Amino acid sequence: MAEGIVDQTDEIVELKISRGRVDVQLSKELPMGKTRIISTECRSGERKIPPQVWMKLKKQIPHVRFTSQTIMESIKNLNSSAEIYRRTGGTHAAALMDEQGRILTISEDISRHSAVDKVIGKAVLRGLDFKEIFLASTGRITSDIVIKAANVGIPVIVSISAPTDKGIKLSKVMGLTLIGFARGKRFNIYTHPERIILPKNSAD
Repeated sequence: MAEGIVDQTDEIVELKISRGRVDVQLSKELPMGKTRIISTECRSGERKIPPQVWMKLKKQIPHVRFTSQTIMESIKNLNSSAEIYRRTGGTHAAALMDEQGRILTISEDISRHSAVDKVIGKAVLRGLDFKEIFLASTGRITSDIVIKAANVGIPVIVSISAPTDKGIKLSKVMGLTLIGFARGKRFNIYTHPERIILPKNSAD
């Protein structure tokens, strides 16, 4: 779902796992342009996105709002709950948060892409509504991460790290709110700040 290949779980007919390879049979035919091998390895995280894909994904982004306190609370909860990341600094963590900044589901992986894929998959299995929650991550926010969020309708991405230039541009075009360097009591809003409710005396 994060790759935009399937829209719902009942489209998956069969799944086989063997020697590190996963084969998935779907109930529908895929256009040749969508047929590709998905790797779990760390990548640069940037790829070209056709304009028609931008427009399709843009329609899925809901207009919800979260407070700045919620954003800061989410990062605090992410850091305290990502045990391997906290102990070693050698993994990435991703979590889906509710309107209070509480963790709904969390995953860790050596790849930031896989951590996001896992957390989205867990949310799908639990039947969570992506339009009412947001994604928090420890990794850089690239265009690939933005696409994963947009594919399922996540409106806001928050990271303790930096976004890339392409990640910012794509978020702006698709109407997704992108927040980086969320640390302590500060964060940077790069796109669509209207979703974040700031204190009246805040200059950030």
